[in-house]
Amino acid sequence: MFEQLFELKALSTLLDIEVADVGAMDLTPDPTLEKNSREALLLAHISTWRPKSSSSVSLEREFAEFLLHLLNEEPRLRGAGVLRHTPFAGVDVPFNIDFLLSWPTDNVGVERIGVEFVRLQSRAIFFYKVSQVLPLGRTVILVIYGTRQMIEHLHDDIARLGLMNQNIKVVTLVDI
Repeated sequence: MFEQLFELKALSTLLDIEVADVGAMDLTPDPTLEKNSREALLLAHISTWRPKSSSSVSLEREFAEFLLHLLNEEPRLRGAGVLRHTPFAGVDVPFNIDFLLSWPTDNVGVERIGVEFVRLQSRAIFFYKVSQVLPLGRTVILVIYGTRQMIEHLHDDIARLGLMNQNIKVVTLVDI
């Protein structure tokens, strides 16, 4: 549609701007994530998780057990402090993240990674969760669990999110 408006020289008028241009967007994710980082390890392991039950009550509990087991078993992830359903400080709108993982660093700092687990029932839930984690300005792994069809519908949106904001990493898990 934008291409047609551009060809008709109406796009800039419609958008009320002086100059408008239309081009293809490369949806290939940026490969800047270090392969041995804690974030990369978490992403790799979380993407392999499969729940034993599809009951919505037990899904987050099973995921929590998996994550805690992973943090105890994977050498590079050991020593993490884990806070559950904790407020994320320094944001305008209060938000409690499902898991806040933190590790002390060599330079007297703390490496923090948030993990938010989402049972996807509609596209709106995805965009609502993104609107909650975008203002955090920190590394957040958004774990989306839903039907294949629902996740396929979000493919381009997830790719665009990865291009727009490098702090949010999305792991999709398909309900079988």
